[in-house]
Amino acid sequence: MSAAPDALWEVRAPEPSAEYHPVRDRRTDRRSTVDFTPEFGSITMFSTSWCGYCRRLKSQLDAQGIGYTEVNIEEVEGTAELVASLNGGNQTVPTVIFPDGSTATNPSLADVKTRLAA
Repeated sequence: MSAAPDALWEVRAPEPSAEYHPVRDRRTDRRSTVDFTPEFGSITMFSTSWCGYCRRLKSQLDAQGIGYTEVNIEEVEGTAELVASLNGGNQTVPTVIFPDGSTATNPSLADVKTRLAA
């Protein structure tokens, strides 16, 4: 019996894509924080177009050069429910997800910087 060539067992990471396609839990068909967990050094921020606190945090993040992905809960299906599940039933924004999977609601810039440095 001969060994299989290594090439048959090679596992490759998918090519990075400019589009974001979150995965859903097929058992519940709901989104989870895992779907939106950001890369190290950045955050995912759930927002709305009319949220003044969201605009303020985005402006502060931009000024500090902190990377973020903004997800508008009024435009991305399932995210309003996800935000509500993180905030005791309230769709409070900005809600932020950190690379370690933890979350914060309406965090200050100092809170974001501290949590990213941890």
